[in-house]
Parts: sequence; structure tokens; C-alpha cells
Amino acid sequence: MNHPPFVLGVDPKPVLTADRSAALVGQQVNYNGAQSTDDNGPIANYAWDLDGDGTFETNTGATPTASRSYDTIGQRAVKLQVTDMYGAKSVTTVNETIHRAPTAAFTATPNPALT
Repeated sequence: MNHPPFVLGVDPKPVLTADRSAALVGQQVNYNGAQSTDDNGPIANYAWDLDGDGTFETNTGATPTASRSYDTIGQRAVKLQVTDMYGAKSVTTVNETIHRAPTAAFTATPNPALT
């Protein structure tokens, strides 16, 4: 009977990328953990802390992607926790900066302008 190789003590290696490191309030950010690896086989579960509060509130199962938009400005420490088929877990973090779009303003002098 063939069993998958088991490497005792080797945790999965999470890799987390974002399609942008800075986003505007309300703009969607797409996160990807597809480059995560494990010596024991495929990653069995992807869990996400998308709001940076330390709780992995989003579970995408075997799907290595998640998306989120943010309503307020500030820094977010977004975390990905990967779990292998034996239950070993590892976590990695990316920092996301959320900004407001600038407001454009100008004045013309003289106002009204002469032709």
C-alpha cells in the first residue's frame, strides 16, 4: 500500500501576495496564497485574517484566494494561515495601507477671466 511521504516536523510554507500594497477606501484588494507549499502534499486549508484583528474570520477551504475592500484608512496586517493534510499550520503576513483619494481643487485668477 502506497502512502504519501510524511516528513515529521516540517510545517507548510505559506506565501501571501496582494495585487496592490496600497489601496483606496472602497477599492477591492485581491490576496493570493497559491504559491504556498508543503512537503507532505497539497495545502488542505486556507484561512484569512483580512481585517488584521488577529482572528482568521474567512476560511476558503482549498481555494488559495480571497478578496476584501476596506471602509476606513489605515494599516492592516493581513494574515494567511495554511494547514496541511496532517493538520500542521503556518502563518504569514502582508501589510496593506488604505488611503483616501485626494480631493482636487484649484482657483483661477482673475475670475472671471477676460477674453
